[in-house]
Amino acid sequence: MTLRRAVAAPFGVIAFLLLSAPIASQVASAQSPDAALIQRVRDQVVQLQAQSPSLVAREQYKQTVSYRRTDPFGQQAASRELLSELLMVRLPGAAGWISFRDVLEVDGRKVGNREQRLVDLLQNPSPTALQQARQLAAESARYNIGNIPRTINLPDIALEFLSARHAERMTFTVGERVRLGDQPAVMLRFQERTGPSIIRDNTGRDLLLSGRVWVEPASAALLRTELILRDRSSAGNCVVDFAVDERLKIRVPTRMTERYSASASTIDAVAVYSDYRRFGVSTDEKITKPPGVER
Repeated sequence: MTLRRAVAAPFGVIAFLLLSAPIASQVASAQSPDAALIQRVRDQVVQLQAQSPSLVAREQYKQTVSYRRTDPFGQQAASRELLSELLMVRLPGAAGWISFRDVLEVDGRKVGNREQRLVDLLQNPSPTALQQARQLAAESARYNIGNIPRTINLPDIALEFLSARHAERMTFTVGERVRLGDQPAVMLRFQERTGPSIIRDNTGRDLLLSGRVWVEPASAALLRTELILRDRSSAGNCVVDFAVDERLKIRVPTRMTERYSASASTIDAVAVYSDYRRFGVSTDEKITKPPGVER
């Protein structure tokens, strides 16, 4: 594919995020204030995952790609608008809760044949359900525009870096107190030090990433995450804002802002999330209501 040639090792690594199972907090009394805050942030991730299983949200996602004069193919600037549902659900064969995008419309045109496949996947999970979810996620990723293939553009991707199960491979530093708009916050920086990395490029090579997270000073509740990607030929940045959903009374992603750059092009994207709702999951992991039923 011509659109893939401009980037030697693009960000195209996972079709959805495997979330870890809840891990009990183990905060030692002798912890430093910084270490205690880092642990509280990890606890917030566990709490968020425990509070928000089986969620679906409406996603309005606009992507714009611009090409520099150095583009060898002479491609023109373009934009695309996707209307999708973001799903967070547990499926047989998964290590934990997974998130993936199911595209409903592309530039106002409905995507055919997706309703029944999604209902079958969610209402009748089988040993092959995880593979089916991967296929749905891969199909949704093909609607991304630009010559930087990517499957990591999900609003909860940075949460995996905050998980306690990766603590031994991560370095955290507590930064200064700042303000996000009119809200006070504490900023933390994180760096993935050793592999196997959470994200890999299309060749399977580890990409050790860094990022930042902003939390409320008193509660350590998540306000914003930022994931920073770098390889030999590309750079990426993904910022996600979190807020409490008024109806469900839980903290959820509300907005995702991205920028990906290669030698000849830049991709900018903004996704807005709304209409969060739960759908039922029985004890045998069977989903009893497909997305869209409970409004």
